[in-house]
Amino acid sequence: MTHEHNTPSAGRHGASPASQQSYIPWLPPERSDVARIISLNSKGSLRGELTVGGAIPRTITYESHLEKKVLVCLLARPDVEEVYEQPRPTVIYRDRDNTMREHTFDFLAVRRSGVRTAISVKPAGKAERHDLAGTLKLVAAYTPPMFATSIVLMTERDVPRDAYHNACLILAMRDEVDEESDRTVAALVGSLNGTTSVGSLVDASGCHADGFAAVVRLIGNGRLRTVGRSRIDYATTVALAGVHGREAS
Repeated sequence: MTHEHNTPSAGRHGASPASQQSYIPWLPPERSDVARIISLNSKGSLRGELTVGGAIPRTITYESHLEKKVLVCLLARPDVEEVYEQPRPTVIYRDRDNTMREHTFDFLAVRRSGVRTAISVKPAGKAERHDLAGTLKLVAAYTPPMFATSIVLMTERDVPRDAYHNACLILAMRDEVDEESDRTVAALVGSLNGTTSVGSLVDASGCHADGFAAVVRLIGNGRLRTVGRSRIDYATTVALAGVHGREAS
């Protein structure tokens, strides 16, 4: 980030009490509740929605391919607990001409630490032409701290191709839990000293593709970190989080 401004199926009728207690009903995802309406029918731009998991699944909408990439990268971060699009309230601020204007952020990321980051997403060229970073400094002065504790401008420079690929992989593997493979790989990682490759962990686990998925989940939950900024594959170097080396953003 840059420019930061401070089911199981239903049981049959007559099932035992134990089976009835274990039944978890399917819950449809909650619809998006945005500050301004997003049209999903616009030509010439990518508009869509993602459904994210949790106790109650929720639908998050986006208005461009860049917004989708930012959203996916935010959702894949181990330190991010929730992401809201077009968050309320909009911020009323005074611009350089002393005119009161309204600004709606594209996303609000709530971190597990409690930090709330309001994010505006724009292509770098457009952001520079319109001095969006300067505008956000003005907006920051009018942003209630209970709404956001920091403001960030994100462009395509903040979500390079490999980072987006890795985020997509992490999200794809997040719900594909295999307890045996996860335990086996976690035990190997517990004794890790220094760095190793993803392939070495997979080979040592004997879990093959399930082992690779388990390693990805450990990267996704912040137990492991990648060293360098390449795509996650069998050759990727990893280390325990907090150990020396550069973490891929």
